[in-house]
Amino acid sequence: MNVNSFKYSGLANPKSVAITSAARGVRVVTQKKDKQSYPAKSANSTVIAKTRRATAKSVANLIAKSRYRPDLRAAAVARASAIISSQQPKKVHAKRESKGRRATKA
Repeated sequence: MNVNSFKYSGLANPKSVAITSAARGVRVVTQKKDKQSYPAKSANSTVIAKTRRATAKSVANLIAKSRYRPDLRAAAVARASAIISSQQPKKVHAKRESKGRRATKA
């Protein structure tokens, strides 16, 4: 969440969820509570490359249904949606032709 708060802190909580962009889709990383002192072995990583709605459902199921951190479900779904929006190609609109008297003056 990029918020300085105890709830969203990955250092203060034994369980944390990170959602980042992947080459195609989003990567959901969860921390294992029992392997916290071994950073290389402590993360479970899952890449989800689906449509926006299916990705949101998958992220919600990964977090809430597995009882991992149900309080982070809404924030995780919002972040996944924002990442998918940023991966969409920008639409190029043709510039409209000027009309009227002022257009003919210049």
